[in-house]
Amino acid sequence: MPSYFKFFACCIPVKGFLRTVIYDLQRKQYCFIPNEIFDLLEDSNRIVIPVNSFPEFLNEVFDFLLEREFGFICTAEECELFPQLDLEYESFYDYDSMIIDLDLGYSTVINTFSNKNKNLLINALQLRLFFNPTISQLTDILETFSALNICSIEMIMPHSSQVNQGDLENIVEGFEKVTSISIFSSPIKELLSYKQSSINYMQETIVGESDCGKIDESFFCCNLLTFCESQKFNTCLNKKISIDVKGNIKNCPSCKQTFGVIGQKPLVELKDHLNFKRVWGVSKNQIDVCKDCEFRHMCTDCRAYIKDQSNTFSQPSKCNYNPYIAKWKGQEGYVSVEEWKSKNK
Repeated sequence: MPSYFKFFACCIPVKGFLRTVIYDLQRKQYCFIPNEIFDLLEDSNRIVIPVNSFPEFLNEVFDFLLEREFGFICTAEECELFPQLDLEYESFYDYDSMIIDLDLGYSTVINTFSNKNKNLLINALQLRLFFNPTISQLTDILETFSALNICSIEMIMPHSSQVNQGDLENIVEGFEKVTSISIFSSPIKELLSYKQSSINYMQETIVGESDCGKIDESFFCCNLLTFCESQKFNTCLNKKISIDVKGNIKNCPSCKQTFGVIGQKPLVELKDHLNFKRVWGVSKNQIDVCKDCEFRHMCTDCRAYIKDQSNTFSQPSKCNYNPYIAKWKGQEGYVSVEEWKSKNK
């Protein structure tokens, strides 16, 4: 009777062009294995262990997999006792995420929003402030949104001499929905934790919505929610709605297409608008280059900044990873995807 190596249900191998990544969705970690291991997989996420041993380097990989607790040895009958995860993605929120960009004229936007959308159910709201707010202004903004059906609030704002660490801690204490505050253009770089929120001081400068769309390892999310969503949906724009500083309604503030102005009609109506939902279903498995990348089920996406604006499935233009050589820009031996393709036609 043959033996099998069976991956735990939460440890899922994803094959890229050059290498495979094991997504450990429970520990929220990942590691690399050779594609030769992935090619041995059967439908039930198991590998037959032959009577005669694998080549030595494959044996070393299996020792590594067992040591890291990515799976276990079992019989065929025992394999059937461990079903694979259900990867269907469902959300009961009207919108999973919302971005609202605010400048000094914010009062019109937030008052109109709160008057027209009292029953809107939002999982996560990101408020991006492109002005130097006072504590009074921050309180005014957060009082408005905290009263609505929003689960969590993230704030991104510039460094200001008018707001100190103690003020931010008071904000966190006073508004329990605030789970993250990021301060850009800060003279220091520091990540702090206070009660239910993180307070992140960043030295990077954010000018506006044009700074969006960057693809980087630091933005990877190796977890069950992202993995499930990425199977059929866009990891950036699925069930997202945004309002830019002028009050225009968009999929993302960086997108050119608008779907009206805040206050014209309740935002809940747009979730059934076919043209608005069109980008929700553009998954990484469909996007050029991304579909060959081992990181495709933990990576964010961008449809606003793409290499070919005429192609819905074009690669994000701000991605500096080449999956065909498994290197990031700046690493020794890196060449762009375009250069690699021209040499490997």
